[in-house]
Amino acid sequence: MPEKGRDLKSADSSEPEDIYLIFRTQLLKIDLDFRIPVGVYVISRLFERPCFRRELKLVGITQKHLDQYMEKPGIVCEAPDSHLRKSRADITKIEIPSDDPAYEIRENREEITRLANDVLAG
Repeated sequence: MPEKGRDLKSADSSEPEDIYLIFRTQLLKIDLDFRIPVGVYVISRLFERPCFRRELKLVGITQKHLDQYMEKPGIVCEAPDSHLRKSRADITKIEIPSDDPAYEIRENREEITRLANDVLAG
């Protein structure tokens, strides 16, 4: 019996980054061109707020790839600063720098939704 109690305790004390590691594993299965919009979509829908750059890093999206993606108009756009104060305050499990930009989906596309569902199902 003590073994089971110990297992439950270790499961409860898991690191908050674990969910990001799960997403990272699933995102790596997606074509590179879709990783950013799918990552933003999944995090935004799951947590009901914009997705911060720190979170994208946790799911395996590099700053270089993000910068290249944001150079051209796409499905993802930077969220206005006015909405971010509350979102930052709501995040307690990981540290989000005060100057960390956040991203959201500009337009909902069927292909992004389908790929996001694959990530969530995985």
